[in-house]
Amino acid sequence: VLDENGNGYVSDVAAGIRWAVDNGADVINLSLGTSEESDTLRASVQHAYSSGVIVVAASGNNPPFTKIVYPARYDKVIAVGAAGDWLNPFEVASFSLGGTELDIIAPGVGVCSTNYNSSTRELGYQSANGTSMACPHVAGVVGLMLAEDPLLTPDKVRKVLRETAIRPGNGQVWDTWQGYGFINAYAAVTQATLDKAQLVVLDEQLKHVSAVVAPGSDRGFAFSDVPQAYPLYVFGWLDVDGSGALDVGDYTGYKEISTYGQNEVDASFRLKIHSTWDAGTQEFIASGLEAMGAH
Repeated sequence: VLDENGNGYVSDVAAGIRWAVDNGADVINLSLGTSEESDTLRASVQHAYSSGVIVVAASGNNPPFTKIVYPARYDKVIAVGAAGDWLNPFEVASFSLGGTELDIIAPGVGVCSTNYNSSTRELGYQSANGTSMACPHVAGVVGLMLAEDPLLTPDKVRKVLRETAIRPGNGQVWDTWQGYGFINAYAAVTQATLDKAQLVVLDEQLKHVSAVVAPGSDRGFAFSDVPQAYPLYVFGWLDVDGSGALDVGDYTGYKEISTYGQNEVDASFRLKIHSTWDAGTQEFIASGLEAMGAH
C-alpha cells in the first residue's frame, strides 16, 4: 500500500485492509501511520474487526509525530510501541510514542529486516529502529496464538496480550509509555494468564494451611482463616501445559510471611518461568492482601 519511499495514500491503506480481510487474512500488520483521522480508514478497520481479523499497528515515532498515529489510535486496533535495544529490552525507546491508546511494547531498536534500495534497485538487509519494527513482533505472536487456537477473537487476543505482558517496572498495571508492558510471546501463545495460577499458604513443613485460590483479573488475591505462625509461605504455580506436574515452562514463585499478632498481612511476589537454564526476566507479578483468621 506504500511506494518504494514508504509514502502512500490513506485510501490505499484502507483498500489494502479490505483486500486482506476479503482474501482470508487472519492478522494484519500495519507498520505505518498518519496524524489525520479518516472515516474511510476507520471503516476498513471496523470491517476487519467485524470479520474477526486482528489488526496490529505501530504507535508512531517522535519525530515526526507527537501523538499516537492512526490507525493505531482506533480502539479496534492493537497499538504497539517500541522497546529499547538488547541492553535495555524492557525500557521504552526514546522515539516511541505513548498515549491512552497504547496496548503493548515490543523490540524496536536494532531490528534486522529486509531492505530495498530504491537507488540501486537491489534487495538486502538492514538494521533499523522504530515502532514499525516493533509492530511485526506482535503480529507474529498473534499469528502463533491463532495457530494454537484459531477461534480466538480480536478482543480475546488483545486481552491475552495485555494480561500476559511483562508489566512496567514502576509496578503499575498500565502506563502511558509502556502500555500493559513488554510482550511475552511464550505466555501469550500458551494463554498463560495469571488468573489460571494456583496460590496457597504453606507452613514450615510445606503443608497447606489455607485453601487454594486464584488471582483475580487485577492480579490481586486474598486468603482467609490462615493460622498465626512464622514462617509461612505464599506459594504460586501456573501450570502452563496443564500436566499437573511442575515442569519446564511453568511459572512458580513464593513469598515468606509472618502472621504472628496480625489480622492482615500484605504480600506481593513474582512468578518466574521454571527452566533448566537462566530464563531471564519473563515473569508475572501477583500482589494482594492475606486476610488472617483468629486462630
